[in-house]
Amino acid sequence: NNANTILKMDLEEHKRVWDVNYNGTVYSVRAFAPAMEQRKRGAVVTVGSVNSYIQLPLPAYNPSKAAIKRLTELLCMELGRKDIRVNGVAPNYTMTPAIKSRIESGQRDPENIRKSGAVHMLIEPYHVANAVSFLISDEAAAISGVMLPVDAGYLAAAYYQTYAGGLPWKDED
Repeated sequence: NNANTILKMDLEEHKRVWDVNYNGTVYSVRAFAPAMEQRKRGAVVTVGSVNSYIQLPLPAYNPSKAAIKRLTELLCMELGRKDIRVNGVAPNYTMTPAIKSRIESGQRDPENIRKSGAVHMLIEPYHVANAVSFLISDEAAAISGVMLPVDAGYLAAAYYQTYAGGLPWKDED
């Protein structure tokens, strides 16, 4: 889509994406962190994306998710002194109603999504919820400042699969 470039994108849509993704994260933290500070404990989990790590042709969404990764790291330092841990999750395509709608309309291919990671699977919302549950649990008491990919190995596979020397299992797919 030619409109999906920095120079041609709808600036109102760009603003809306940033308002939801980045500003929404800032406002949420500002709303809940003071109560955690009073208790002298807490855990915040932000919602990034694989877009937090690599560039994809989504000129509003991609940088907003990259900013959430950096915000998570910044908040880790600011809130850590108050005994509040801050981490994030970075899912790949997750089978939410929005993605299912895009699949049904032919905008996304579920087989391509399934095969995009090292582990060929579709990520369900409960996979992301389980990662969040872990990050807020006592089992993760020593973890702060990380953006945890929930991507079935997508980030590991993204560059590996472009290796010009070919993949050893290519004939198996």
